[in-house]
Amino acid sequence: MYHSGETVCGQVGSQPVYQETTATSLLTLLSNFSSPLAGQLYSTLPSLLLWKMLTQILTSSAFSEKLPLCLLFSTWAAGQEDVASSVSFCWRDFTASQPAMGDSWSHSCFGFLDYKTEKFALTRNRKVGVLHRLIQLGIVGYILGWVFLAKKGYQEKDTDPHISVITKLKGISVTRVRELGDRIWDVADYVKPPQGENVFFVVTNFIATPKQVQGSCPEHPSIPDGNCRRDEDCSPGQPVVHGNGVKTGKCVPFDASHNTCEIYGWCPVENKTLSRKPLLAEAENFTLFIKNTVNFTRFNFSRTNTLKTTDGSYFKGCRYDAVDDPYCPIFRIRDMVEAVGESFEEMAHQGGAIGLRIDWDCDLDQPPSRCRPCYSFTLLEKKFNFRTASYYRDPLNRQSRSLLKLYGIRFDISVHGQAGKFSIIPTAVNLGTGAAFLGAAAVVCDLVLLYLDTKAEFYRSEKYEEAKPPKTKVDAATLALQTTGKKSQERPSVG
Repeated sequence: MYHSGETVCGQVGSQPVYQETTATSLLTLLSNFSSPLAGQLYSTLPSLLLWKMLTQILTSSAFSEKLPLCLLFSTWAAGQEDVASSVSFCWRDFTASQPAMGDSWSHSCFGFLDYKTEKFALTRNRKVGVLHRLIQLGIVGYILGWVFLAKKGYQEKDTDPHISVITKLKGISVTRVRELGDRIWDVADYVKPPQGENVFFVVTNFIATPKQVQGSCPEHPSIPDGNCRRDEDCSPGQPVVHGNGVKTGKCVPFDASHNTCEIYGWCPVENKTLSRKPLLAEAENFTLFIKNTVNFTRFNFSRTNTLKTTDGSYFKGCRYDAVDDPYCPIFRIRDMVEAVGESFEEMAHQGGAIGLRIDWDCDLDQPPSRCRPCYSFTLLEKKFNFRTASYYRDPLNRQSRSLLKLYGIRFDISVHGQAGKFSIIPTAVNLGTGAAFLGAAAVVCDLVLLYLDTKAEFYRSEKYEEAKPPKTKVDAATLALQTTGKKSQERPSVG
């Protein structure tokens, strides 16, 4: 019997209904559906859900009071056009109104939805509090001072620019040596290689051995393997170790005090006498012009180390100065040698190698004029030399050559650069990293508080606690009825 004015899916009286009545009512309701509606129900509802509903109905008396009426009224209200929606609605309404129902199926399916939340405990531990603030202060100082200010962590970087280097050396020197006579040395003579790359060599001293032809002659006495006392010391056909040719098998006098093995090679052998002073001492006043261009393709930005001017005489008289003339890349050889802490006379005598580094550090958030090159010099070697020869035909139509052992200064030019411009992506990444570091401060303080402090056990018991929800009213009422029933049975009868 239904009472007017009651809400759909509401309670209909308080009389208990047995499980058999519940099952009979639902099955009768389902059997009274028309064939099209029944087909829609069975084709729409998943079989698992339908089977579970029937199982719950047959095993729970709570369904008998609510679900059949809900199905009947909701289906009638929908005009018997959407049976599946009506059944789904009543199923949700029923499960929502049964908080105490917790069978094994619902626990196994919805247990992963349990939520764990943090519990914050305020402790009056001053030592840990001071430690926490000091760690936070250090992290904030690191992020703001080092990451953002020193390293400009708010910028996007381009550290691989396209570079171009062109070098030109200018100067003239005159040498007077017995083997070559008076000779003028210009750029084509003392610069190797002559095409002006980022590695070049400037001649400052040399040893000349002119008019060499292939033939037989004594080995130089400075070669240990070439010294001998008799012919047996010179095995024929054997090359002289670190020498100038192949032994012929004869031991011949080199001069009045030395005997050496006769060799077949370029004769006379190379001269070993080096002048006490550099023959090209005027090289100290030679000037080196370095034109360098960098192109940062990521930002479509390029710069050059030369001043853009229409004055053709500007580069003929200027010299590089980091403060007064930073865009005049013309250097004097002596100044570059002294920049590495060496004496020009000593390096010019035996040769050496100097590294010239050009650094570009461009902040594109500033005006382009602030992007300037920085030059630095490094000593790489204190001695450097190599040999070269020029070939010709002598009056007797023999193949001849003039051998030169050149001493000088080798320059290795390298260019490095980076450009930075503000970008939201590196800024957000570094800020997120800083926030993560701040979270690490709490982790460190938790370790100290929960494991190293003298009251660590107390703090652990306060921090970690399992929250158990109270029993529902239904369970409480059931327990009260059971208790009352037991007392009434134990009470003696009166009569």
